[in-house]
Amino acid sequence: VFKELIWDKVPPLSRFRYLVAYGDPSPSNNKLSQSSYKCVVLVGVLEGTFYIIKCFLDHVTNSQFIEWFYDIHDYVGGYTHLYCFIESNSLQSPFFEQVLSPLSVEIGKIRKHFLFISPDERKKPDKFTRIEGTLEPLNRAGRLVFNINERSNPHMQRLEEQFKAVEPQLGASLDGPDAVEGAVWIANTKQLSSATIRIGKKIVNPKRY
Repeated sequence: VFKELIWDKVPPLSRFRYLVAYGDPSPSNNKLSQSSYKCVVLVGVLEGTFYIIKCFLDHVTNSQFIEWFYDIHDYVGGYTHLYCFIESNSLQSPFFEQVLSPLSVEIGKIRKHFLFISPDERKKPDKFTRIEGTLEPLNRAGRLVFNINERSNPHMQRLEEQFKAVEPQLGASLDGPDAVEGAVWIANTKQLSSATIRIGKKIVNPKRY
């Protein structure tokens, strides 16, 4: 599905109206786990192109997973607004409320600032369908761009490997592409909801009458 990926330079962060940090958690709290990965990706949309700016993708503890959000916050550096989301369906909701949310408060105390991470509670179709349906058309149109300055980053390399392994059988771990789909969906939804709406009296050209 994703045989060729597009790598290019990312515009300055200040040009983005906002960025989205999206996390895909796994219930494991073990760095050595060989099951699901944890992932946090940073995505921005500019002029119809979605940029995968930074990625953390590995087997880590829950605490390190939340630390990634704070690392991304520091990376963005206040150049634009940052939205933070975590996938949280009906099965994951207790995990978010009882484990991840308190961890965010603990880490915020250490970091001397707090991030407000929102749960993404939308009802999603199956993983392959949403990854293919949302991301493949963007990739094919040249509008899903990976940050070329991060190409040597092991986390981004894992993300590339997972993208190239996407197939209907879901034989490989796709936690990275799944997180990217979530970030793209949030970024696109916010872009649509913030479209300019004109309110007021319609201006009529008198020459037409």
